[in-house]
Amino acid sequence: METKRIKQLKKRKLIDISQEAVNILSIKAASSGKSLKAYMESLIEQEATITDEDVYAYLLKHFPPELASEEETKAFEISLKI
Repeated sequence: METKRIKQLKKRKLIDISQEAVNILSIKAASSGKSLKAYMESLIEQEATITDEDVYAYLLKHFPPELASEEETKAFEISLKI
């Protein structure tokens, strides 16, 4: 099983979370020796992983496999110069 990590340009995102969540995360960040921002970024980066199985399950759910039509098959073969 291969795990992939998304590595792209950084993007800013404004989020709204409760003050209680901020307080709890601040305590956890301090106990791990990180700033709140760095701690939250590390949590999000840890969650930004996906396995091949996860991708395949998503594709099966949202794009059920169907046989290609004769027209699609010919267009594909032409694009590959077969």
